[in-house]
Amino acid sequence: MLRPSINLVLPFVAAWLATGAQSSPVVEGHSIAARSTWEPNEVSATECSWEAPRVAVIRDTLYIDGGYLLYQAKYANGSLGYPTTDGIPQYEDLSTQVRMVNFTHPFDTTQNETEVFQIMNKTNGAGNNLYFNFFDGAMFANDGEYYLYGGLDPGTNAFPNSGSSYLAAQNVQGYEAFQYGTQRQSWSPGFVQETLSTGVTRYVTAGAGVSVPSENLGFYFSGLRSPTWGEINAGGDNTTQATELANTLITVDLSVMRNEKWSNDTLPTSAPGRAGGELVWIPTASQGALVAIGGVINPESASVTPLSDSQISASKAKSPTFMSTVSVYDVSGKKWYQQNTTGDTPPQLTQFCAVVGSAQDGTSHNIYIYGGYDGLNSTSDTSDDVYILSIPSFIWIKASTGNPTHGRRHHRCVTPYPDQMFVLGGVAKFPDGLGVNCLDAGVLQIYNINSLKWQNTYDPKKWSPYQVPAVVTAKIGGDGNGTARTLGPNSWSSSDLSALFSTAYTKTIPSHYPYSSIASTALPTRSTVAVNGNGGGGTPSWVIPVVVVIVVLLLLTIAIAAFLLFKRHKYIKLYGTSDAGGSANTENRVLAWVRGTPPVRSNTKGSSDTETSEAISSGRTALNSPSEDRDDQPDMAERHEADAAREFYELPGNSLPSELPITHQTALTPPPRNPDLPRRSPSSGVPRPESPTGGALPAFPPPAAVPQHSHSHSRSISSDLGPNSPVSATREDMQSPVSPPESVRASNGSSLVGQGGPGDRTRRVSNFEEILE
Repeated sequence: MLRPSINLVLPFVAAWLATGAQSSPVVEGHSIAARSTWEPNEVSATECSWEAPRVAVIRDTLYIDGGYLLYQAKYANGSLGYPTTDGIPQYEDLSTQVRMVNFTHPFDTTQNETEVFQIMNKTNGAGNNLYFNFFDGAMFANDGEYYLYGGLDPGTNAFPNSGSSYLAAQNVQGYEAFQYGTQRQSWSPGFVQETLSTGVTRYVTAGAGVSVPSENLGFYFSGLRSPTWGEINAGGDNTTQATELANTLITVDLSVMRNEKWSNDTLPTSAPGRAGGELVWIPTASQGALVAIGGVINPESASVTPLSDSQISASKAKSPTFMSTVSVYDVSGKKWYQQNTTGDTPPQLTQFCAVVGSAQDGTSHNIYIYGGYDGLNSTSDTSDDVYILSIPSFIWIKASTGNPTHGRRHHRCVTPYPDQMFVLGGVAKFPDGLGVNCLDAGVLQIYNINSLKWQNTYDPKKWSPYQVPAVVTAKIGGDGNGTARTLGPNSWSSSDLSALFSTAYTKTIPSHYPYSSIASTALPTRSTVAVNGNGGGGTPSWVIPVVVVIVVLLLLTIAIAAFLLFKRHKYIKLYGTSDAGGSANTENRVLAWVRGTPPVRSNTKGSSDTETSEAISSGRTALNSPSEDRDDQPDMAERHEADAAREFYELPGNSLPSELPITHQTALTPPPRNPDLPRRSPSSGVPRPESPTGGALPAFPPPAAVPQHSHSHSRSISSDLGPNSPVSATREDMQSPVSPPESVRASNGSSLVGQGGPGDRTRRVSNFEEILE
């Protein structure tokens, strides 16, 4: 069966525990967070290895799912514990968590690497059996989402956290980081579960996967399956062990979000299946080309027992040809080709990684492969060498020779920048006896594909465009920017293949670098996201702002209401209120309340309605009628100027004055006399109070100037006074609230200013001379 390497060491755990924590030749990793359960004298824990994770890049973030992660304890006396998963909650259950590396975060691989990895929970604390720690497989991604495909279900022998239920045969899991296409109002980032198309199965592992964001496509080439094409897992019997080579190319189209299309194409015999190879995409022609490199038949990791001599012989004969002759797939034409390579051809390798660096002018595309092992024996050396296959010359160049103690297998590689390659996870060579070797220098390494050197630090502010290395230009010509002169192999296997690499790729390849730098101490922890089969989980990002706005508006409304109630209470306390007067008084009272001025009171004895009716029947304008706001009245300044040039005559009597029809002025209706203006005796000649526009108003004339006439309301005052009578003050002027001089008081000590409505005018006019005398 295909197994994680931990199966090889589990039988020795009991023996190690029986002898206690002994000093070990294992290379120390890098300190990580404290465990939940500490052993006596334990001072730290280190990452040891991370075998067969699945990775993908979405914009500025590397997502890492599954695999098998081991840590190692360090004790006060310097000794190291046996690698295990127990006691670290954030590492012991990869089935419910996704690790992330954000490219905006600088780091040093010689320091605490756990600060680099962020954790996102798939379940947000909810217990369920929907998510498992899959081993191997692929992660297909574009710029918005990723989907997990293939790999081994957990087996009870290899995965202590496994359950008895497995993911349904036709289901795949994914994560939506950004929405694209049709916008969904209620969408938020979250996990999803989709159903594969008919004829496609997820029961395949150890294949070669690649994502093509510019085409919204993902591919999974060959791998291993069970003899029945049914369920596979890491701890099953003969019917569920992945031991047979799969002759399939699985394709997923991610062009339409929530409508992914999966397809299954059978490989031709000219493109043989293999396990643990690599698949890369080259930008050429209309949709690019796939190149399948390496891999082996009869991998020892797929067998419970060591390989037989015949199996080893068959692998040694066939597996190296996957390096010397590579399979090329025209994505647009859906056709496979085989092309021979030349140069420093690598030996047979499986479980290595690969990335591509394209010359700036597109004249060469250079495939870098790193690590791996021969797949014949678990104790075989792991490679630390880097090879480059230059396309379209199909020439192999050995870029660097490493140290087997630093080598690894079953790891993944990505390029955050054109000049840098991240090497993530993997396992080291297994010792011949008891124990397990941890990775030299940690689970995360950085290789510069321009300088062909390893580096300890990553800084998002320090990067360079891709430069073709000198060891490559020495073989294909040109310089660091391109201008390759060797644009094909010694002999093309097909003219169609030659044409495929002679046509330029014209679509834009999305890139999101350079990344803004965020200090490690300022890097925020990512929010946990709950599982949601409909896409998106947890609290949507828009909920909190909406709630805040609602709360603020509510508090503002309460504050305004409280202020208005306070004003009303204060107003009533100062001026009181009236229960009569109808809607007109209500309107006046509200306006006065808002302005903070005393109200204009109506006749509380009901005479207002009678007078209004009489005024209407006689053609007069009623007091407090809507005509007071007519638009054709002169403005205030004009009226005040006219008032200053006129003289006003008080009419003796005990009834309300008649309104004066306008026969010699404009079309304005004369207003009633203001009841609050002070009275003066006709014989006194006392100056009137100042007008609202400033200056004293004309003094009242002597009594001889006032003609005698009747005081009946049915007669027109203008008929007695003549057409040129100055009595033409406007209603607004007459109603101006001007206080009388302090010396003018009634006999009872009260102010002469009316305290009631218009009905009080009769009393004030009839007692006018008496008061002044």
